[in-house]
Amino acid sequence: GNWILYTDASRIGNTFEVTDNQGRLIYRSTIQQSTTPIHLDVASGLYLLKISAGNANRTFKLVKL
Repeated sequence: GNWILYTDASRIGNTFEVTDNQGRLIYRSTIQQSTTPIHLDVASGLYLLKISAGNANRTFKLVKL
């Protein structure tokens, strides 16, 4: 799948993870800039993107058709 993560400057340095619908970690990285491309060779399906910033976490759905 090909996605682009758009964040504000306050998120730079935070980590993000992509997991499959069973919770298995697919990818983990650090946000380096406000526009971060995510290129993963994964099967069609639903994935979760979690951005971690200290005690605050945000989770978003990613869909690969």
